[in-house]
Amino acid sequence: MRLLSAKNAVLLTAFISNLPHFILGAPIAQTADVTEQVITRNGDLFVVPVQQAEDSNITNRDEDDFSLKLIKGVKRIVTRVGIPRPPTPPVLRPRPHPVPVPVPVPGPVAPKPKPVPKQDPLPKPLPRPNPPAPKPNHQPIPLSENPGQGVGIGNQPKPMENYANLGQTQVNKYETAAKSDKPDTPMVNNEADLAKYGPNEAFMDIRILNDQYKIYDIDVFISELEELKNFRTDELGFNINAAGLLRQTVVNSAKDGKMINRGTYDKNGQFIVYQDAFKDADTAAGTKVPLNEIGIQQFQKATLVGTQDKGKTKNFKAAFLMDVQNKEFWAITRENYNDMKQPFSEILTFNRGTPQFDRFMGSPNFNSKFYSFANHHNAIGNKVPDKVIVVPKQAENSGNKLTVAVVFKDA
Repeated sequence: MRLLSAKNAVLLTAFISNLPHFILGAPIAQTADVTEQVITRNGDLFVVPVQQAEDSNITNRDEDDFSLKLIKGVKRIVTRVGIPRPPTPPVLRPRPHPVPVPVPVPGPVAPKPKPVPKQDPLPKPLPRPNPPAPKPNHQPIPLSENPGQGVGIGNQPKPMENYANLGQTQVNKYETAAKSDKPDTPMVNNEADLAKYGPNEAFMDIRILNDQYKIYDIDVFISELEELKNFRTDELGFNINAAGLLRQTVVNSAKDGKMINRGTYDKNGQFIVYQDAFKDADTAAGTKVPLNEIGIQQFQKATLVGTQDKGKTKNFKAAFLMDVQNKEFWAITRENYNDMKQPFSEILTFNRGTPQFDRFMGSPNFNSKFYSFANHHNAIGNKVPDKVIVVPKQAENSGNKLTVAVVFKDA
């Protein structure tokens, strides 16, 4: 095999240039036969066809020529074995940018609540001091000076013994009823039931008699009854300023609208406030309800507001007489203050077992109320009067009115 450097260079160049086609499986073009030839001066290589070479006595490549065998071998391999194309690389898409998560904007910071300062408990009311010692040159209160406002109403005063005797009788009679097992006087809802009882053994429920009475209920605060602020817890046995809402009831005549009775009642049953009572204003032609019965009935109704507990009236502890203008009561008050040698500017307490206490119990303002207390003694827990506290109009914070408290205790 004749190998020339130029020839081999040409074959190697052809092989290398077709090498990518071998790998990709492309058909390989047959290499042209070349002959030896003298290289010209300009370095060109002349290629002569085979036929022409035969004619011109140019020697053909020998079949044992290594380069030819190499080319043929590669052709056979490419023909028999298809070189697979490499898989198409996946299209790399740009990774999407992450969606920005909005950062929550904090709202305005609420100011921290200031701690509520711890409140001290309400101070205990101090007991009322004893009245001052009588002055050596004390002068009795004259008849011209009255403990209440206005010119006075009612009858002229009687001798003081009359009130004391009547009061003592009434207290004893009532206490006997309070300690007995006698049932309370019933309230009925129709005339047929009322006819089954004797006089004053039963009473009509005044709220049934719509054709004779007009009744108005309103709620009031204890603070609206300023005159009651003078009374102290140790005197009453309860804190009246903690009463809250009270029920005030006004009873008018259905005929002419005149006021017959007005009272204010504690919904917890601790006290009754008697304010106005005008017997002559009750001009009803049919069955009437006495003034004292009107008050105790409305007291029982007030304690049933928002509940069906009928036992609240057993909490009863005091009855208040507001703005007393009765002439007889004024005379009793004057006499009692003169007995104690104290001016009307003092707030005095008169205990049971004294003539002064008995006089108050026999006064027109309280004597009639014993009937209602006796008729409903079980409802009010069988309580009996124990002392009388008097606030004349001349006393401090009196509101220029005479106010009286009758405090009760267990029988």
